[in-house]
Order: sequence, then C-alpha cells, then structure tokens
Amino acid sequence: MLSAATKRKLRHVVLAGTIVSFPLLYLGPVTLEEPAVTVAGLVVGAVTAALAWLAF
Repeated sequence: MLSAATKRKLRHVVLAGTIVSFPLLYLGPVTLEEPAVTVAGLVVGAVTAALAWLAF
C-alpha cells in the first residue's frame, strides 16, 4: 500500500480537488449554463474521490 508520507500528501491534493470541484459544479449548470464546465467539475470530483479512497 501507500506510505504514510504519500497518504499525507494525497490528503492535501484531495482537499484542493474538493475546493476546486465545488465552484465548477456551481458555475457550470447554474451561472454559465455551460455543459463543458459541468463535465470538468464532475471529472475533478471523480478524480478527487478516487484519490480520497487511496489517501484514507
């Protein structure tokens, strides 16, 4: 599995990914009504979820 130092670094990446995904998921469908921004938010969220599974 992953070392403790790697998990610690991944936790920071997960936090940053979560912070980035929320504005994208709000701006995409609500403010801009742009499907590409919504899909980008969903992709960031999915990658963040996978990294969170590894980190925790």
